[in-house]
Amino acid sequence: MAIREHGSAALLLPDGESVLVRVRQSDRARTTRILLGPERTPEIILAAGTPADEAPRLLEHRSEWVASKLAVSRAFREGDELGLEGGDGLPLDGAFVPVQVEWSSRVSAKRTPDGGLHVRGPNRDTMGAAIERWYRREARSLLAQALEAEAGRLGIDFRRLVVRDPKRRWGSCSSEGDISLSWRLLLAPETVRRYVVVHELLHVRVPSHSRAFWRSVEIAFPNWQEPASWLRRHGAEVRGFRCHATLGRDRGGLGGSARERMAPPT
Repeated sequence: MAIREHGSAALLLPDGESVLVRVRQSDRARTTRILLGPERTPEIILAAGTPADEAPRLLEHRSEWVASKLAVSRAFREGDELGLEGGDGLPLDGAFVPVQVEWSSRVSAKRTPDGGLHVRGPNRDTMGAAIERWYRREARSLLAQALEAEAGRLGIDFRRLVVRDPKRRWGSCSSEGDISLSWRLLLAPETVRRYVVVHELLHVRVPSHSRAFWRSVEIAFPNWQEPASWLRRHGAEVRGFRCHATLGRDRGGLGGSARERMAPPT
């Protein structure tokens, strides 16, 4: 018999979700594979000679990869539900910021007195890069406030905040106490941002995703399952958001609430 069934194994993902993975063993497979997809049950195919009780350890080693692939699969099934690229402006902190576009050789993205954003540049790519820098500045301010508040509440010291755009994680904590957070958390509800901040701060004390760590999460943020579920459901859409999405096409029509202030150069 080429393939034998070995039941299932429970995999605890980095955000605390528990996923059942079907365990199978192949007499012909030379390497172990993990199979995931929008319409299939997660399963691990063990290479020939690999004991079935090795499945939990092998799955745990690839837990972050599994989490990222599951998020993509769920997004494929559900579609874009938040409407981040189809709203009236740029999404920020649960609302949309109106955008004014100026086609110019100079590049910038700055707040206007009425609370909007004035973006200028020669094309969508350069303006998109300017918008991302603006998001990062906003993130450094808003995430720093949340980090300071939660660190004070929990009595945890950290060294510094680093704002990045990781492809898989929403945050991380180094052994030196540096907290790294994704600027894309500004596209998520405030409760979700707080959960990620608390999650990473608790890693200062417990660096692993052990049972002790999740007990500390339960105490520090009792309703953590709700924001964790939000990230699983909408994470792929948030990560796929394009900063230039509301700018329309180069040399022409602007989408959303972006308003053309000056005709593009011909």
